[in-house]
Amino acid sequence: MIQTQSTTQIYCVNPLPEERNDDFYYTPDSRVSQLVLDALGAGKYIDELPSRKCQINHNTAYTLVAKDGKHIITSNNCNGEISLTLSDLTHLTGTNKAAKKLFVLALIKVNEQAVRDTKLVCHYVSFPLQELVDIGFYTSIRSARNGFNREKDSLTQLEVQGSFRGVRRKKYSVDTMTALFSNAFIKNGQCYIYMNTTIDWGFLIQYFTVLPRYYFHLSNRASDLLYYIFYLARQNTQELESHGYFMISFRALQHKLMIPSEEGQDHIQRDIKEAIEGTVSQLLEAHRKYCGDEKFSLTRVCGSCRTTKEYLDNSHLKVEIGGKFASKFIAFNRRTINKIEEKRGRQAKNKEKTPAVAN
Repeated sequence: MIQTQSTTQIYCVNPLPEERNDDFYYTPDSRVSQLVLDALGAGKYIDELPSRKCQINHNTAYTLVAKDGKHIITSNNCNGEISLTLSDLTHLTGTNKAAKKLFVLALIKVNEQAVRDTKLVCHYVSFPLQELVDIGFYTSIRSARNGFNREKDSLTQLEVQGSFRGVRRKKYSVDTMTALFSNAFIKNGQCYIYMNTTIDWGFLIQYFTVLPRYYFHLSNRASDLLYYIFYLARQNTQELESHGYFMISFRALQHKLMIPSEEGQDHIQRDIKEAIEGTVSQLLEAHRKYCGDEKFSLTRVCGSCRTTKEYLDNSHLKVEIGGKFASKFIAFNRRTINKIEEKRGRQAKNKEKTPAVAN
């Protein structure tokens, strides 16, 4: 069963700080955070984002509008509409590797320090500047300081608006364009990121997945691939428990890794095939380096591939996950099943208690 997007209902459970694991981070996720990562990933090619998204997600419409010097990206489906405003595209240049990673780190810290049951209990998060070096984000304190000061504006320019039905069909909404983060700075060797307290953070944190801690060590595309794999793994827990693997189409990889279109491309072998397969190889090498014997296998499965179009249309990445990571996803799946069964049990009891109405 091939799934690049999923409508599986996932219940939100926020781990407490003492549940910290040395192998992975608990990483919050939602439609909103995915739209932010897609926008940051598109970078200077943001105009291509709607067409790229529509190639792999046929249930959601995407539009991009330039207005008053700002770019507004809108995602619309049966569950609601979300808009993201980028006020300054000068921050979206190149690969935005650091901006994406800083956004992911901010969400991780929000989940660890500031949110319980999707509600803010603290209006800021903080961590030592040295941590950015220790986790592999930067190579030195100097580069960490310069990088944080450069990329913090990518966070504070993000504005969201919209309304949608989330987990348990609860409605989340932000009525006007509102910044996610109000401020970010370094003081006395400590990084601070302030969240906007006027937002219901359930709008941004719907559920969470796990993310290997070597994520911040990786190159741009390899880190994007790792994040995407574990994002989808969270949505394919039943496949992982039943079969030990799930599949990702190469078209989805082309979108997520910002691989150029095959149309009018002069260097297909280098810019498409070698780019995808090279990224897969980099990720496998990193996993062996940082996680040793933890099972993690990425295998290309393909049909007819006579042309580049067929290569992208007919190829898939078989993702096999085992060990501690698989155990965590299976636990997620069983917890979700238990919650569904408990809900059905309560509904059945309530139905039994409802008195019959005489005709």
